[in-house]
Amino acid sequence: MTQKERTAHWSAIVEQQAASGMSGLAWCRENQINPARFYVWRRKLTGAPHEKGFIELHAFGGSGIRIGIGANLFIEVERGFDPETFAQPLNIFLG
Repeated sequence: MTQKERTAHWSAIVEQQAASGMSGLAWCRENQINPARFYVWRRKLTGAPHEKGFIELHAFGGSGIRIGIGANLFIEVERGFDPETFAQPLNIFLG
């Protein structure tokens, strides 16, 4: 497959996922697409920046969740953390 064909192939996949209304991860699972490869191509095709840094979530009373993005992605949760608060950014990361 040439680079032009590969780009057209992944462009169609990215468009199909976007039109589905599903998260990137759910769509990839349903369509047997490697999620890591999907996200790389989606970033290439859409020009979405890949920001590095830290995100700390704060909720009333404290969320008990810390997410770090950079060379090593990490997620720390305290005992008794709120799963709903955790699900919101996780859904954003997974598309």
